[in-house]
Amino acid sequence: MGHSSKLLLNIFILLLSHLVSAVEFEAPSLSLNPEEVEISFSHFVEFTFYGSGNPNDDEVQTAIDQQLMYLFGSLAGNRPHPSVPRHKQTVTVKSVSIKSISNSVSTQDESFSMATAHYDYSGLIRMVHSASEIDVHLPTYPEGIYDKTLTEQGFDENCFSEKEYVYYDQWFWYFWNPHNSACILKEGSDFEKVTAKVRKIAPSSIGVDRANLNGLIRRQPDQTESVEIYALFSLTDSAKGSGEFSTDDSNENFRKLNNYLWLHPSNRFELEMSESDLNYQYKIFKKKIEFRGRPLTIRIHSFFGWGSPYVLETSTKFYGLVQEALSKGSLFIYSGHSEFGKTFDNDILAKAFGLPYIGDNLFHSDLYQIYYLVSCNSYTHYLNQFADSKKRNVDIITTGIESKASTSGSNVQILIQSLLSGLTSGVDPSWQNVIKEINTNSDSMTGIHTQR
Repeated sequence: MGHSSKLLLNIFILLLSHLVSAVEFEAPSLSLNPEEVEISFSHFVEFTFYGSGNPNDDEVQTAIDQQLMYLFGSLAGNRPHPSVPRHKQTVTVKSVSIKSISNSVSTQDESFSMATAHYDYSGLIRMVHSASEIDVHLPTYPEGIYDKTLTEQGFDENCFSEKEYVYYDQWFWYFWNPHNSACILKEGSDFEKVTAKVRKIAPSSIGVDRANLNGLIRRQPDQTESVEIYALFSLTDSAKGSGEFSTDDSNENFRKLNNYLWLHPSNRFELEMSESDLNYQYKIFKKKIEFRGRPLTIRIHSFFGWGSPYVLETSTKFYGLVQEALSKGSLFIYSGHSEFGKTFDNDILAKAFGLPYIGDNLFHSDLYQIYYLVSCNSYTHYLNQFADSKKRNVDIITTGIESKASTSGSNVQILIQSLLSGLTSGVDPSWQNVIKEINTNSDSMTGIHTQR
C-alpha cells in the first residue's frame, strides 16, 4: 500500500504549542548556497496499538510519521553535512508484522499489541556540502524513546541539543541529539543509523536566478505605479512589551530598519504615516524614484507588535497586514517565531480574516511576489504551505536552521537594499548574490524556491 505522506506537518500542529527558543547546534561551516536534494532509504518502526489482529492503515502511517519527525534532530546536527527536512515526502509501506502481545496492559476487552512496519522513504531536504550518501538516525520505538532518557539522576541532558527542554517530551523530536556519544541512548538498541542515498535534483531557480523587478510594480487606483514592501516583525517575548519602548529583539530590528530607511544617506525615505497602540507600531515610508524611464513610488510598510496565532484578539493589525501583503503586496517579509507552521496555518488565517475557510485562492494571483520568511527553520515549517498553493508566480526565501534575532534584522535589510539598488539602477538583482550575502551574514542555511 502506498501513501503520500503529508500527515507529518499536521502532527506538528496538533502536538505542539509555542516554541520560545530555537535549536542551537554547533555553528556549521555552511556553503554559501545550500541545495535541495532528494534522499531515500528503507527502514522499519516498532509501535503499539490496541486490539487483536493487525493495526489499520492509519495506525501504521501515524507510527511511521512519528519516527520521521526525528529526522529533524538527526539531520540538523549532522556533520559534515548539516541538513534540514522539508517534509515533502513519499512513504510506501512494504510489510507489517506483529512483534509481541502483552497481556499485562489491557483496556476492557482490548489487548495491548506491538507491531513492526517496514517501509520505503523518499523526501526532500536542504543540504550543505553535498554528498552521495548521508547517515540519518531514527528511534526504533519512537513512542518510548523520550522515557529512556530518564536516569536515577533525572533526564540525561546529553541527549538534548537544548538542555532547558529536557522536560518537554512533545518536543524531543526537535531537540534530540543522537550525535552526542555521551547520551544514554545507544545506536543498535534505542535508535538505528540508516544510510540514505542522495539524489541531486534540478533546482527550481534554473533560468530565473534574478528577481523580476517589473513584476513587483503595482498600479494604484489613481493610475500611479508603486512597489509595496511589507516588513512585519512579530513580538517574540510578550514579557518585554509591544509598545515603543519594548526591549523585544523584534522591536530593535524594527527600529533599525526604520532608521535605515529614514536616515541612511542612500535612502532618505519620508514618513508617510505612523500609528500605534498598546499592541503594535506601524509606519509607512515612501520614496519616489525613476525606474526604467518612468516614475515609481517605493512604499515600505514597517510593523512591530503582536503577531501570534494563539492571541488573535491582540494580533488583529498583524493579520490585517498579512492579508493585505499576500493579496496585493510586492514583497512580504515575516520575521518572528515559526510556531511550527501555526502562524500561517489555513485555519488560523481564516479565523483571523473572518472568513469561513482559506483555500488556495489566498495565494493564487497573477501578480509576481517575493516572500521572505525569516524564522527558525521556515524551510521545514512554511515552504510546503506556500509553495503547494496554486500560486505560480512567486519566489520564496526560507531559512534552513535557526534564525537568530541578532542577524535576522540585518538579513531583512540585505534583501530590501538589494531590491532598492535594483530599482534605482534598473538591474534585476541576482538571487545567487543575495542568498550568498545573507548566508555570509548569518549562517542560516537560507535558500530560495522559485515558481514562475
